[in-house]
Amino acid sequence: MIGFWADVAKKITFIRVLNPEDPSANQIYTGFYYNNERDQPTDVTHTLSGFFEAFQGTGGIAERVLYGWAADITIPG
Repeated sequence: MIGFWADVAKKITFIRVLNPEDPSANQIYTGFYYNNERDQPTDVTHTLSGFFEAFQGTGGIAERVLYGWAADITIPG
């Protein structure tokens, strides 16, 4: 994987390289960080959510190239 973290925007962008010999097999991910600390100060959930672009050969089809994803962890307070 290669990518960037933009701290001010809380944005992550990275490429998942499935086959180094075939760039069309790459998946491009974009996500944003947020948490619920303001609403729930004791059990804070940290979340990254966004979308990835899948091209032909990586599971995508012409009618659908964007797929959502999310990851979170809750830290009990």
